[in-house]
Amino acid sequence: MCPAEQDAVVATIGTQPLKLSEYEQQYVKSLGSREAAAATSQDDREKFLDLVVKYRLKLAGAYGEGLDSLPGVVYEIGAYKGNLASSYLTEREIIAPGVRQLYAGRTRKSAPATYS
Repeated sequence: MCPAEQDAVVATIGTQPLKLSEYEQQYVKSLGSREAAAATSQDDREKFLDLVVKYRLKLAGAYGEGLDSLPGVVYEIGAYKGNLASSYLTEREIIAPGVRQLYAGRTRKSAPATYS
C-alpha cells in the first residue's frame, strides 16, 4: 500500500480517526502474523473493525466519565503495566538469549550430512 492509502481513515470514533495503518497493525497483531491476516475474508476484517470501534467507544465513554482517575482503576492499570513489563523483560533477558544459546549449540554440534 502506498503512504496515502495507509493514512486513509477507516472509522472515526468521536473526534478520533482510526487510520488504515493502525487498524492493519492491530489486526495482524490479533492474528499473530501477516500471513494469517492475509488469509482472512473481508467479512472477518469487517467484524474486527466493528469490535475495534465498539472498544474505542467504550474507552472514550470511560474517559468521559472520569473513570481513568478513580484510585482503583489507577492501581489496576499500574499493576497491569508492571506485569506486562515483567513478561517482556523475561522474554528479552532470559528466554530469547537461552533460545539463541541452544540454537548456537545445536549448529556447532551438528555433523555435516553425507550422501552415499
